[in-house]
Amino acid sequence: MAGKRRMNNPKNKYRITISVADEDNGWDSFVEKHPAGHYTQTSLWGKVKSIQGWNPIRLFVYESSDLIGGTQILIRKNPLFGSIGYISKGPLARENHREIYDLIFNQIIHYCKQKRIYYLAIQPPDDGFDLILIMEKLGFRPGTQGDIEKAATIEINLSVDLEEIQQHIKPRKRQNFRQAEKRGMTYRLGNNEDLVIFEELFQLNASRNSFQPESIEFVRELWNHFYPRGNIYLFVAEYQGKPISAHLDIAYKDKVYGYRAGWSGQEAKRHPNDGLIWFEIRWAKENGYKVFDFGGIETEAAISVLNNQPFPQNLIGTYSEFKLHFSENVRVFPST
Repeated sequence: MAGKRRMNNPKNKYRITISVADEDNGWDSFVEKHPAGHYTQTSLWGKVKSIQGWNPIRLFVYESSDLIGGTQILIRKNPLFGSIGYISKGPLARENHREIYDLIFNQIIHYCKQKRIYYLAIQPPDDGFDLILIMEKLGFRPGTQGDIEKAATIEINLSVDLEEIQQHIKPRKRQNFRQAEKRGMTYRLGNNEDLVIFEELFQLNASRNSFQPESIEFVRELWNHFYPRGNIYLFVAEYQGKPISAHLDIAYKDKVYGYRAGWSGQEAKRHPNDGLIWFEIRWAKENGYKVFDFGGIETEAAISVLNNQPFPQNLIGTYSEFKLHFSENVRVFPST
């Protein structure tokens, strides 16, 4: 059913509701204002994920008429065992209120038992390391199926000038930027008509690097919901008018996240991806964003940088090493 329904509140101090509405503008506003709010907690993201079979529900906690906490849970039925669910970058509570988090986690467990959700994975918000203690006391254990979102990333501070940003980029990369332009690479912001270009290059990239890409239908759904709100952008690198690579970035709050990349594999000597990333960084700065997030690296790579240790041999030549050439400003987040 659409809309919201009440749940039992053991403390009687707060009002708890469950929503299965397509959009929850009040919740989305709460997520946007929360310091750790992430786009994967928005109802808009829930709508996008529904094309993959995930059904979003949202649990809200109110004090009088004020929304003070909650979470979005994505649930999918399993034909053999019942349902599974996950929470990405949640739950969220106003002012990191411990009592509210205790209540939310207990209500999450109550709801999952009630709906026979046999497996639930939670990756707390970026600042949610203290939530792990609450979760462990309730019986949660470290995940064994990988993280919902990468638990480490690289960020570039866009509030400084471009010269300072370049100082933290490896000299070879800076040289590649210049060579790319000298060798005829051009870059531009894409539009709806360019989405088919991204889809083709994304599929080629996945085939060449042996990973499973999201379906074309998912990419279309993401674009159709996020683009009208200014939350997604497409960047295209061309040589002599021919698209060579295309990157899809998600813009949320004051950050631009590198989300997905497509590349034909051609014109490698012209450094199309290096130049395109530099174009994205400059675009994000010019449009008032404060941070460029590279969209995740392997935690092992991030820890090696933080501890000034040799880079892991098994990650040489991977996307993690590639991204670290642009910056070593790494962040590590709670894991699943």
